[in-house]
Amino acid sequence: WAQAIEGQAVGDALPGGTRVTVLGPSQDAPKNLGLYGAAVSRGPTLTGQKLKLGVSVTNHSDQPQAASVGLEVDGQRVDRQSVQVEARATVEAAFEYVYDGADFSRVAFTLPGDGLEADNRCYMVLREQERAKVALITDDDVDQPGTSGYFLLRALAPHGDDRDRFTVTRYHSGQASWDGLDDVSAVVVGEIGVLSSDNIAALHRLMSNGGGLIYFCGRRAVVE
Repeated sequence: WAQAIEGQAVGDALPGGTRVTVLGPSQDAPKNLGLYGAAVSRGPTLTGQKLKLGVSVTNHSDQPQAASVGLEVDGQRVDRQSVQVEARATVEAAFEYVYDGADFSRVAFTLPGDGLEADNRCYMVLREQERAKVALITDDDVDQPGTSGYFLLRALAPHGDDRDRFTVTRYHSGQASWDGLDDVSAVVVGEIGVLSSDNIAALHRLMSNGGGLIYFCGRRAVVE
């Protein structure tokens, strides 16, 4: 550090381009707010979904500070908000953002310049998620209000369009085979009648391969 104070090169001890600022014991530390931990904390990344984008703001100084946090998407300013951060404390700055379906969106959270520029920006990338495939097995009329199948289908896919988190395929117990069941992430079973041995084996194979199964027993007597 003596070499750094005297302005001499510090050799290869630090990565190239590193800027070192040395403060004497009598000098007060400069005010510094830092950003870290950018994340999507609400909602799947799907076209038209309202996401909650958040970042942690830490006050590294000994005095409370007001932080003006900006949100940029693909280089364009989208929003800005102010948060109050107590000394040596951390708060979250949260933004609501409607995802436009871009294949690859660069997100940056920003702070105005302060004592340390290196932690004034925090980055993340948004990519559209593939909708999870879910099978709904029910003998109910899913278009008849009041049936369990009606409510289950709308719980899984309330919009019936691209805004839904799941792609739902409907099956019923009387089908000879459930083609495509091996490709789903989970199965929801509602009111059903008798299951064939092949269909029972299909459910067992799904669970053996790590798939999820939610089984609502219903009111009917099941023979097998």
